[in-house]
Amino acid sequence: MDSISDDLLKLQARFDQWRANRRYNREPIPDQLRDAALEMSRRYPPSLLQRVLKIQLCRLMPKGYKKSAGDASAAFLGPPVDRLPTAIKLKMAAVQKGSFKPLPSTLNARFRAG
Repeated sequence: MDSISDDLLKLQARFDQWRANRRYNREPIPDQLRDAALEMSRRYPPSLLQRVLKIQLCRLMPKGYKKSAGDASAAFLGPPVDRLPTAIKLKMAAVQKGSFKPLPSTLNARFRAG
């Protein structure tokens, strides 16, 4: 079995004591325990923390915590324009100006005729 550091074992004992004394199962993790667990998450791998502390790491985030809207993964920046073929660049420029009007597809033309 892996050797677990003393500070992690002490935190495990604090979590066990909290679990034994809490009023109900879904009670939020107290701020002091959350802060201590977040500090440990900077030093130990998540799998070890989940196994030793028996917690879901997502529960360590404060209630109401959401990723910022300016997160790079949330916004789509589009394709790199310098690598696109010239025809597509021209089409994109026309769409941005508002002068591009797409041709009706044959599927739409059949429905309109009939």
